Amino acid sequence: MIENFPSANIQNSSFEGNFIQGNVSGNVSFSKGSVESNSELHQVANQIQQILEHLDEKHDKSSSSGKMQLAAAAIETIEGDLTLRQRIISAVKVGGVSAIEQLLSHPASSFVIAAIQDWQKTSKSS
Repeated sequence: MIENFPSANIQNSSFEGNFIQGNVSGNVSFSKGSVESNSELHQVANQIQQILEHLDEKHDKSSSSGKMQLAAAAIETIEGDLTLRQRIISAVKVGGVSAIEQLLSHPASSFVIAAIQDWQKTSKSS
């Protein structure tokens, strides 16, 4: 027997708990793990973006070689922070490289994405 429950507008709402399940024009399930993973993706993308923006002042973004130099400096910074690098690899395992790529907005981000893809391949073979 299906019971009818009053409808509620949950747009822009936040939820806490380990698991939330509901029926909104079909079955919709939310798990806390996926919300936390999404948050981690945003956090690591934000850190990468901040590193890129910090290095903007020292590098010319108007040429491909300048963007590559800026990205190389960003990659060196990330590789020097093993915790950040591992967080990036973990976030990519959950959300994929394309998720981080969509969150980055910088002329040199494509070069950093290529490095992340390489780290992902390297971590799989280890």
